[in-house]
Amino acid sequence: MKKDFVQSTKWILIVCGLMTAGLGGISILPELFLDKLFKLDYVRSYDIIIRHWSASVFILGVFLVVSAFKIKWRIPLVLFAILEKAYLVGICIFSMKYAYGKSFAVVIPLDILMCLLLAFVLLNELGKKKRALE
Repeated sequence: MKKDFVQSTKWILIVCGLMTAGLGGISILPELFLDKLFKLDYVRSYDIIIRHWSASVFILGVFLVVSAFKIKWRIPLVLFAILEKAYLVGICIFSMKYAYGKSFAVVIPLDILMCLLLAFVLLNELGKKKRALE
C-alpha cells in the first residue's frame, strides 16, 4: 500500500507538472496559443509579460516533474505551485464578469483539481517529515 502511495505521489507530480509546463508554448508562439487555448487576441504591447508569465509557468511545471524524483525539492515547489494556482483560480473567478474572463473558465476546474492533488502531496510530505522528527 505504501509503495502504491509513493507511486501515486510521483504520478501526481508528473501529470500536474506536464499540464503546467504545457502553457510554456505561449512564450514561443503567443499568438497561436492564446487563440487556441483561450480564444484571446494577441496584444503586442503585452508581449513581454505574456512570454515571461508562460516561461515562468513552464519552469514551475518542469520543476514539479523533477520533484517527482528529487524528494528534497517537493515541499517548497509544491507549496509554491499550490499558491500560484490558487491565486490564478481566484483572479479567474473574479474576472468572470468581464468578456475576457470567460476565456479562462477552463482554468478554474483544472487548477482547483491540481491544487487538491498537490495539497495531498504536500500533506503527505509534511507528515513524513513530522514522523521522521518523532
